[in-house]
Formats: sequence, structure tokens, C-alpha cells
Amino acid sequence: MTDFDYIVVGAGMAGDAAVAGIREEDSTGTIALIGAEPDPPYNRPALSKALWREEDTTTSTILLKASSTPGVTLVLGTRVTSVNSDSHTVTTQDGKVLGYHRLVLTTGGRPRTAGIPAGPRTIHFHDLSDYRDLRTHAQRGAHVVVVGGGFIGTELAAVLAETPATVTYVLPRDHVDGHVLPEEIARHLDEVFAAHGVELVPGVRMTTVAQDPDGGGVTVTLDDGRELHADVVVLGLGQDPETDLATAAGLAVWEGIVVDDHRRTSHPDIFAAGDAVASPDRVFGRRRVQHEDAAVVGGRVAGRNAAGGDVRDDHVPYFYSDLFADGYEALGITDPDGTTLVDWKEPGEAAVVYYFDPDSVLQGVLMWNVWGDEDHDTKAIAAHLLEDRSPREPGDLVGAI
Repeated sequence: MTDFDYIVVGAGMAGDAAVAGIREEDSTGTIALIGAEPDPPYNRPALSKALWREEDTTTSTILLKASSTPGVTLVLGTRVTSVNSDSHTVTTQDGKVLGYHRLVLTTGGRPRTAGIPAGPRTIHFHDLSDYRDLRTHAQRGAHVVVVGGGFIGTELAAVLAETPATVTYVLPRDHVDGHVLPEEIARHLDEVFAAHGVELVPGVRMTTVAQDPDGGGVTVTLDDGRELHADVVVLGLGQDPETDLATAAGLAVWEGIVVDDHRRTSHPDIFAAGDAVASPDRVFGRRRVQHEDAAVVGGRVAGRNAAGGDVRDDHVPYFYSDLFADGYEALGITDPDGTTLVDWKEPGEAAVVYYFDPDSVLQGVLMWNVWGDEDHDTKAIAAHLLEDRSPREPGDLVGAI
């Protein structure tokens, strides 16, 4: 058996941040970073953004620092199949047993499939290998069908529209990003996508995907009976947290791996961070946040505390998206089906959107094409506004950011 001072299970952005956190507190301790993917940690948002848009961004330039950190043993393309918290060991899929003093779980999520199996022309978009696969299909004359109304589906439809391929975008809501944006802004996005040549198929869901008999394409069947024929279909249906290891190890799990504000689990020597974690939020209580900011900040805190630090993570995480020339940053719960206030800064161009719960308490803030700077930190202002849990009149927030 090989022993390490620290084992990090999950070689994503949270795992990379955990390694950096460990090194802030312990410059020499041995670290094993174990990942199921064959690639070392990389900037995952680039899969649906910079890798398509920026010529100087490549699969090499998006690699993160963990793989070159001294004292780190990378174990890639390998799954951890079990954790024994009593003996402080993990077992990998090839039967190897590795010992640890402290363990950090950054297991992330697995893509939802809706019962559709992956295939040569059916891609569940989730990792770097999926990007490489999709890139080979996004050629001139190719028809790509994108399915999924969340962040990944929307961003993929946008970046693919900037390739030589023809894009059809199937989304369950009536408008692009309708799960986040109020209708007046979402309608603008509809027009932007259409102006870039994207065929929108709103208000429907996919039921089946069938490989064409000659293997040259796929047929996507929708719940209204329509069929779409394409060269490839890419599915961005969200993800579910990878909590099986934690559950089998006897750790507390509630919608995700339960951690405290130091990212410590129910076992004192096991920490966790990233998309699989249900963590305390000083505004909203315990919740699971699946975005880059939460993964990186939480991973660093978990790593530091695993190495003996005493660091709290009490910030309000934010998320963001870039769509053609538009973009936004948001904090909290952005549910457009409730009461919203759109505070236009530049009519039709830039706005701050405030979201309220049924008790008129502010629960989310979204900055649409509104970008802060050192003198006007919009995210910090939004977090401060969210901390006030008293009911308020929406109009009182006009001009607050």
C-alpha cells in the first residue's frame, strides 16, 4: 500500500484548487490527485466558451496548475471505487489501495442522459474528450442539433453558431435562457440567436435519438412528434452530483455531500468541495451550487483546512454566462417565474434584474451586460443587498447597482 499525506479524489477545478490550498499550508506534504478523466485538471468553462472563440486558447493553455505542482502524484483515467474512513484508505478500480492522512472529495457531477445512450454521433457534453469529439463534427456543411435549455446547452448553441456548422437548438422553455432571464431580455436573446443563424425549436423536449442505419447521422424525435435529422446531436441536460463514494463511506449526504463552512464533512479527516457538495450559505442556508466560483473557492478552503488551516468560506458564490456579444453575472436564486424588477441602465442593452420570493424578499440579482470594476464591485454590492432578508418594494432597488 502506498501512503500519502493527502489524497484528492476528483481532478477537476475544485480538485486543482484543493491542491493549491494544501500547498498554501503545507509546502512539502505528499499529495495524490486521482481523476477519472484521462486529462489533468483544466479550465472547464472554456469547453463552451474560450476554446471555440479565442484562437490562442487551446487544450494545452487551459490546463491548471495542479499537474505541475511539486510533490503531486497524478493518477488519471482511474476511478476510486471505495473509501474506508476507518483505515484511512481509498481503493481504485484497478485494485490499488492508497492510504491518506487527510482526504478531499471533489467528485463533481455526472451528466444527465435522459435515458439516451452516448454514441459516435450522440454526445453528452461534459468533459474535454466531448469537446474534442464535437469539434470534429462542427465542420462546414454539418448539421448539429443541440438539446438542453440550461447553461451548457445555451452556450454550446451560441459558440457552435460561430463555426461553419448549421445549428438547431431544442429547448424546453419558450425562450432562450428562459430559466434565468425575464421575458423581455430572453426575447432579445431569441432574436440574437436567430440573427446568428440558429434555428430555435422552443417549448419541446427530446424523446429519442436514433442512429441512422448507414451510421452517417442521427434522428432526434421530439415530444410533439417532429423529427430532426442531423450529423450529430449534442446533449447539455445538466448533471447530478457524484455522491456515491461519500454515501458508501458513511458520510452525511443531503442533495450533496454535507460540509460545514470549513468544508469538513461528517468525518473529521475528510473534506469536500465542488459540484457534489451541499454547503452552508450565509444568505440562503445550505444548498448545492454548481458553478466555477463555488468550486474554486470551496476547493481552496477544503485544501487549506485539510492541511491544518482554519479558513471559513462564507462568500456568496456567483455564476456567469457569455452569449455572443451579451453576457451576465448573477448571484442567488434567479427564478424568472416569480416577481422580478428589470432596472435598465441602457435601454435594450444593459440592465440589473432583481428577483423576489413570494414574501417580497430579494433572492437573486443578475447583471445583464453590467460589469463592475475596482471602484464599483457589482458582485459585492449584490451580495450585500441579498443579505438583507426583510421584505421590500421592488422599486426601492432602482439604482442600487
